[in-house]
Amino acid sequence: MILKVLRVIPSYALLSIMTIYVIYGIVLFYADMRIAIGHFREASTMIDRARTPQQIGQALRAARREKGLSQTELASLSGQRQELISKIESGSPGTSISAIFALLAALGLELVLRPRFGAAPDIEDVF
Repeated sequence: MILKVLRVIPSYALLSIMTIYVIYGIVLFYADMRIAIGHFREASTMIDRARTPQQIGQALRAARREKGLSQTELASLSGQRQELISKIESGSPGTSISAIFALLAALGLELVLRPRFGAAPDIEDVF
């Protein structure tokens, strides 16, 4: 059936149709790349490394502000208290890991573990 249709359509028309599909594919690829680059730019403005409670707090504060959320709004989304979010963002040690994960989930973030770059500091310097 398709071969019969292809025989009826002149070759210049097939070439035009193929050109349209190629251009359409290029446009879609370009749009996908712009979206990917936009996500990369958004992610690159955030703190990507945290080795201390203060740095975790700074990273969470930056992510919250980037999303335009107040501490109260984030508390509502995460099921945590606003006072706890304030303590976490100020770098208070002793926060439960489940509270950190609740905030990460509410902000659309995830925890990624990777080897440290550079010389590892003494444990006393970290805590």
